[in-house]
Amino acid sequence: MEMLNTEQEVLERLLTQLDDLELRAEFQARDDRYPDHVITLTHGRSSELYHLEITPAVKPSAVPRLARFTAHSEATLLGIGSVVTPPVASMLGEAGLQYVDVAGNARIRFGDVRIDVQGRRPAKAPKQRLAPSTGNLFSAARAQVIFALLEWPDLWRESQRAVADTAGVSVGQAHSALTLLREVGFGPGGHRRTTDLLDQWVTAFPTGLGEKIVLARFRGEIADLRTDGAGGPVYMSGEVAASELVRPLSAVLYVEELESRMVIKNRWRSDGDPNIVLRRAFWSTPPYENAGHHVGPGFRSAPAVLVFADLVTHDDPRVRASAEEWRQRIAGPDRHS
Repeated sequence: MEMLNTEQEVLERLLTQLDDLELRAEFQARDDRYPDHVITLTHGRSSELYHLEITPAVKPSAVPRLARFTAHSEATLLGIGSVVTPPVASMLGEAGLQYVDVAGNARIRFGDVRIDVQGRRPAKAPKQRLAPSTGNLFSAARAQVIFALLEWPDLWRESQRAVADTAGVSVGQAHSALTLLREVGFGPGGHRRTTDLLDQWVTAFPTGLGEKIVLARFRGEIADLRTDGAGGPVYMSGEVAASELVRPLSAVLYVEELESRMVIKNRWRSDGDPNIVLRRAFWSTPPYENAGHHVGPGFRSAPAVLVFADLVTHDDPRVRASAEEWRQRIAGPDRHS
């Protein structure tokens, strides 16, 4: 049975709030034991399977009943379609209930996750809506989705599952990002240019997604980089990936995870000014695309959009100067318009 439109709207707002709390929300297949949804929340290495029960509001008198209802059931997360006041939040906490509301108030406990947010109110709508609100369009998860759409624009016409798998996010986070992008006019049939989205994404990258996925910074030799002990593919980015345009003095490498063997083999040091940045390779290349051409023993080229971002946001003016040529050749407007 399909959800009512009003419940769908509540669900979309709840997914946005979970995203802003840096929780990855992944819907499981519907389970006949539950009237609503089964959802997995993940943060870092911690995850929990919840029964998500959406309710329009919670009155103080309803808290004891909710506590009894959930006492002998599997973990329940209340998705509340109104704002939970601090007194009700205290009652929910005393009853051991977990919840999130449409304003971002929440009490969530699993693994090493401890979230307590109270007192938030929904933003007041302006008297005259001049343009759709972008929300936090470039939060880490949404920035991953935008990257995937910029790098592989055919994803606009793929399923939300395909977008999520490519971007390394949950289906809920992919849905939230796609909804916001279409609201502000991006995507097929929209009135905004893809080059505008690229520029905005790149501007937000160094202090947003780019910083969040940093695994380590080191000092070392650029001329003799090795992938020994990496445990997976190593993607070159920044000036080391554009050596035909600029003599590389630094490197950005994207790896699945930080492996100490690779650090030892390359004799990287943690002292001194770093010239090597390791970031997490969060994406999965779509099956119909090339996973990056080989640029050296064991190395692959990083996706062009990431290389452009790492060039244009570099501290060195000579590297930034090469970014425009890279953009015109590889990440230019004709490629993604």
